[in-house]
Amino acid sequence: LMHFVVGTVAFWFEEGFAVSSMFMYVFGLFSGDFAPLALLPNWLHTIANILPFQYVLNFPLQIYLGNVDAITFATHMTRALLWCGGLYVIYRILWARGVYQFSSVGR
Repeated sequence: LMHFVVGTVAFWFEEGFAVSSMFMYVFGLFSGDFAPLALLPNWLHTIANILPFQYVLNFPLQIYLGNVDAITFATHMTRALLWCGGLYVIYRILWARGVYQFSSVGR
């Protein structure tokens, strides 16, 4: 859903590659792809805990390693489901508005 939301940027911009590339850098940083989230400074770690990127790589890895108790699991799964719902709503709104914005040339 995050990628769908970023992909809808192409409706408003002629070239969406720069936005997509920037998203991938942010995604890599806050998902734990570039380095474990535990190595981030406190202020970046706080941001990473708010954003949904950790649920793609870091959180499943922590579950696999056995570092997550039942309360933390339930809390994070609830947050992940809320992010999914929110991103779906954002995606549907952007898609509906983007279809009206879209224009094409050619045969």
